[in-house]
Amino acid sequence: MWLVGEGCGVVPSLLVDSDDPEVLAHERFERCVVATYADVLTSALDVRFAGRLLVMDRGAGDPLGRAHIAYLGPGGMSVGEGVQRLRQWRSEGRRWVTAYVNRSHRGVEADALAAVKPLYWVAPGCGWLGPDNYMAAIARLSARTRLGGFTHLSAVLDPELRLFAATPWREAAQIVRWQLGADGVVALHAARDVAGL
Repeated sequence: MWLVGEGCGVVPSLLVDSDDPEVLAHERFERCVVATYADVLTSALDVRFAGRLLVMDRGAGDPLGRAHIAYLGPGGMSVGEGVQRLRQWRSEGRRWVTAYVNRSHRGVEADALAAVKPLYWVAPGCGWLGPDNYMAAIARLSARTRLGGFTHLSAVLDPELRLFAATPWREAAQIVRWQLGADGVVALHAARDVAGL
């Protein structure tokens, strides 16, 4: 049985993403990296979460020009649209150009993505690798959290993307157990091992 907060040290930064930015303001998430969609991002939210905000584009617009993550798949862009957007962002000099991918992004689609060389944020159940077998920068720990809606927890594995200091182990384990239960803590242990922490 896992004990919450057992052990010491750090974990990869925790990331909480939601299509409801107000969820990101929950006090339990104030030491987490946060992410939301470009089409719901406002200037006020951009300022509120400055220094720890990642912005996804699901193909519904990017009025503030802040997106750098192409959300590929259901409810998002096609791989072709995503590749085009990733190339555009890279030419504009945006940092952390990333593709959110799932198991279906293999084969020809993987080749198209690999040509752009994005970072990868992988869906739950996809392991720790992007479609071209490069290490994922971010790995989603579960399909849903107890907060409901489209709110998820992920582990940030890439040191360059750890916008905040790595999350203390005890705090990370408590957040994950609160939102995902014991299975989430098991996934968090695995993420910590993969990141070499």
